[in-house]
Amino acid sequence: MNEQTKEFEVEITEEKDQDDIHLFKIKTDATAKDVISFIGKVIDELNLKVFRTEWESKYNSYVVFDYEPYCVDGYNYIASFEYSEEVENKIAFAKRIIGDWISKVNDLNKILALTA
Repeated sequence: MNEQTKEFEVEITEEKDQDDIHLFKIKTDATAKDVISFIGKVIDELNLKVFRTEWESKYNSYVVFDYEPYCVDGYNYIASFEYSEEVENKIAFAKRIIGDWISKVNDLNKILALTA
């Protein structure tokens, strides 16, 4: 499968970390620079403050960097936000916007693959 027909996946979860902080996490393939850029734009427009960014190995979940590794192949990008009542509506809106955008991009890539 070439880069044009690659399907993007974004995992959006809510969980608590070891310090009992309620977090909203967005996780995607670290090589999907367009997706990461779009997520960054949505975050900036909604004035959400990033709690932590991480690059987690796809093969060993205990390998996590707090900086972008030299080679991002084999890593997932994770952006975490503190989830509170003040930002609950913004996070719900961000989920909707990111999910719709990913769906549209994947549909357009499928159409492109059929017509190429």
